[in-house]
Amino acid sequence: MLEERGSSQNLQRASATRGGSEILHCVPHEEPRKLSSMKRLLLLVVCAGCSTTTAPAVGVDPAEADDGGGKADTATAVPEVTCGGAPDAGPSGSFRHWTSHAISFLGDPRHRGRDLVAGASATDQRLEGWVSYTIADKALEDEDVDLFACRGGAWEHVGRTRTDNEGFFSLSLSSADRLPIGMRDLYVSVVGDRTGAAFLAYVAPDTQELVASDVDGTLTSSGSSGLELAGYRWVLVCSVSIPMTSTGC
Repeated sequence: MLEERGSSQNLQRASATRGGSEILHCVPHEEPRKLSSMKRLLLLVVCAGCSTTTAPAVGVDPAEADDGGGKADTATAVPEVTCGGAPDAGPSGSFRHWTSHAISFLGDPRHRGRDLVAGASATDQRLEGWVSYTIADKALEDEDVDLFACRGGAWEHVGRTRTDNEGFFSLSLSSADRLPIGMRDLYVSVVGDRTGAAFLAYVAPDTQELVASDVDGTLTSSGSSGLELAGYRWVLVCSVSIPMTSTGC
């Protein structure tokens, strides 16, 4: 807090009009006596942090824009970016807990990721899923996992996170770390034994319409005509129950 002769100065926001547009300024709430020019400059510098900015929408990576035929339409095309097999995550590390080592030997891994669906202007992209073993789906708790994304046809490490007490992991990508527009492969790798699972990310232009459907009536049985997800409002257009005794189409 800046003070002048023992009296604190409260920062406020004020607006002015220039050329027909409103301009917001951060200015001090002045006492009857005016501040010196130097103090005004200091307050303007400090007040630069008053403004808030949001990350711009992601676009298409030029390296991924080619449609395979030598042509690219970055305005409308959504690239499909695939990587063969699993990424080279390196050698197995160590589990943080001896119980995790035991669980990994009890049965096969049953890891899975939650497919990411987001709009280009979403400020946060979350890569999420679950890590577990055995037919009983025993969760791997408090252990590290590495996340990979396919970028330009090659695997790229995007971060490391830790599972919770239900084996759930979540890694948030924001600002410049967000994935560009496209359908791409994702992969989660458990550091302790390097078992893993593949899943998908779909980042779409904000103007693109999406269709959501289900096969068990979950969406229609809830009475919901749409749901919010990563900046998109999904509109359900068709629901089919298995066996096909009823349909919401």
